[in-house]
Amino acid sequence: MKMTTHELYFKSPEEMIRLFSHTPEAVKNTIAIAEMCNLKIESGKLYLPDFDIPAEYKTKYKEEDAQFEYLKALCAGGLEAKLGRVGDEYKKRLEYELGVIRRMGFSSYFLIV
Repeated sequence: MKMTTHELYFKSPEEMIRLFSHTPEAVKNTIAIAEMCNLKIESGKLYLPDFDIPAEYKTKYKEEDAQFEYLKALCAGGLEAKLGRVGDEYKKRLEYELGVIRRMGFSSYFLIV
């Protein structure tokens, strides 16, 4: 996916007022909605969306292992597709990198990206 705009950032209130000068009530409504929101995000906790994995991984592995095993299979398949025969050096490096991902709890994140 390629981004073709430089507008993908949080705009200041002044920028929003200028952008929506033709409908100032839109800015007022946005503020009213924001004031109704009550969201508490616990600091230091990861909030990642769940990546839906094939059912076979859900039934074959425990819940906490299923995403990692699927990621591992995708990585191994990707290496094989790219290199053909995968040498021991590549296998060791993949094991190391996947170990770091698993210890950090980022399997879902790497499946998303």
